[in-house]
Amino acid sequence: MTAKKAPTRKKAAPKKTTTQSKTTSAGKTARAGKKKAGGTGSERLIAVVSPEEFFFVDARKKVERAIFPDPDRSPSIFESHLAPKGGEEAPDVTAILDDLRTASLFGGDKLVVLRGAESLDGERREALLHTLERIPSKVTVLLLMEKLRKGSKLEKLLTKIGRIERFKAMYDRPGPWQRGAAEHDSELVRWVVDRAAERELRLAPPDAFVLVQRVGNHPARLDSELEKLSIAYDPGATVSRAAIDALAPDAQEFKAFDLSDAIVARDRKRALAMLDTMLRDGMVGSDSSRLVFPGAIAGMVIGALRSRFAMLLRARTRLEAGVPQKDVWTELKVAPFLRDTFAAQVRVRETDELRDCLRNLLRFDLEMKGGSPFPEATLTRMVMTLT
Repeated sequence: MTAKKAPTRKKAAPKKTTTQSKTTSAGKTARAGKKKAGGTGSERLIAVVSPEEFFFVDARKKVERAIFPDPDRSPSIFESHLAPKGGEEAPDVTAILDDLRTASLFGGDKLVVLRGAESLDGERREALLHTLERIPSKVTVLLLMEKLRKGSKLEKLLTKIGRIERFKAMYDRPGPWQRGAAEHDSELVRWVVDRAAERELRLAPPDAFVLVQRVGNHPARLDSELEKLSIAYDPGATVSRAAIDALAPDAQEFKAFDLSDAIVARDRKRALAMLDTMLRDGMVGSDSSRLVFPGAIAGMVIGALRSRFAMLLRARTRLEAGVPQKDVWTELKVAPFLRDTFAAQVRVRETDELRDCLRNLLRFDLEMKGGSPFPEATLTRMVMTLT
């Protein structure tokens, strides 16, 4: 299939996520995934530096596949936090390092995953450095760190005998210094293209840009959509804009409907978390423009909620009137694969409560349209009231 050029979209302020660069022995960095680590190139000591959990999980999966290729054998994996968790005492680093020095009980390879190495200081840091210099032959150490200070003893050691992979902030649009650049000429789009290539898919930058706009700038979500595309297409296939439209629904637009599900289910914690994400990341409007103003987001959210509660009220009143459930689902045009979920939602609230929800939605809608000085707080109150 031939890739189609994405439609022109209104320029927006670039957002940042994270991108990869690998430190060379000279301390220089390269763009995402393009430059290999220097030093001795040791594959038994690897450090991943990133503020985002996705890259830790991804790196660990790759390391596990490399050292434990046989799925029928139980891998020997030891994981520990070197930094104290909230309110807890500092862990016993000596005991942790003893596990690092010890080979697998079964005589095969062993993976040691350590988090928070950057927090160590004094004697504890020196003990770690001393141990890392003497890793047993069949032990692989994976350090997961949110930051790694340039020029520190740990960075110097990792550069000398190991490998450092850094995942830095990256823009989802051209930076302000890239005047005249195409809208798809950004670090995040290049990361998506490279990630697609790892899955043996060909994805043109304009189409990768469309995917970012539809899904958002979160690497985990983008990678999940690429995985779906890799299942649908043969290795080496070119992913077109039509394929993205079909297999990668507009996740930004669907957030309002997902929020409706959480509110209908009275899942307050999940609903508040989703609302926070929507206010932070924005949404995509019906005209493909990005909505970031809370008032505009409120319009889409309230509209989706009003539609959902009105549909539930209609279903409940029809069922109470004795209409067969199958006929009600047909009348309301409920998709077959959604009928079980919708039936469960209908049972959650009584008819009078559904009417109260619609009245509350009208009240909050008028409050937002009246120019609420604190729209985020108003939306939060709305979620609390409805759950």
